[in-house]
Amino acid sequence: MQLVAFGDSFIFGSDLKDCNLQIHEHSGSASTWPRLLAKKLNTTSMVFAQPGAGNQAIADDVLRVIANFGNTVLYSIHWTWIDRFDYVHDKQYYNKANGLLKADIWSSITPGSNLQTSAWYYKNIHHEYVDKIRNLGLIYQTIQMLECYDCVFHMTYMDNLLLDTKYYNSDSVTILQQHVKHHLQNYNGVNFLDWAKQQKYAISAGWHPLEQAHQAACDYWLPTYAHMLNTGAKEE
Repeated sequence: MQLVAFGDSFIFGSDLKDCNLQIHEHSGSASTWPRLLAKKLNTTSMVFAQPGAGNQAIADDVLRVIANFGNTVLYSIHWTWIDRFDYVHDKQYYNKANGLLKADIWSSITPGSNLQTSAWYYKNIHHEYVDKIRNLGLIYQTIQMLECYDCVFHMTYMDNLLLDTKYYNSDSVTILQQHVKHHLQNYNGVNFLDWAKQQKYAISAGWHPLEQAHQAACDYWLPTYAHMLNTGAKEE
């Protein structure tokens, strides 16, 4: 069963030595942990990831692959920070009938960008409550579709605000959190970046864990993925 990974720069492999910066389905690095994991599992891999992507773009990629491949692939999904905002840009998109084209139609607004659009968005529109509702809803929708098609999948996440219960936790946020949290896994309680820091693995100036961290992450998740492939079970 082919492993198909989804995410942002951490799954794309930004700052890894072999990273190909052209954005398409075979770009990025061959040294990211999902690709290394696929090799250890003796299977092929395909990666849909874009540096700076938000969860709307990630969810869209997952749904398009479900539409084309259903439960014939293993889904490795890695949700990013919730304050990113995706909007449609005029790019080609993935369509099985037309072959593998560019994997994304999205552009993203991210904090810290010098773009005027970004500054205006975070000053006038952005709010953490909206981030929670929107991102939790996207993740819930994606889980429901994966389960509807009886897909085998695994999810990690970068942003602790997804499951935060202190701020902006209306009943609507709480009920969404309750329905997604058992699907969201991490590295002994922290995200990939913080785990790499704890383990003292090399991290780039752009805050991306480098090759040693990806190899260690591959080993970390190997039992989980081997179990899913051998049994057809969802992640535990």
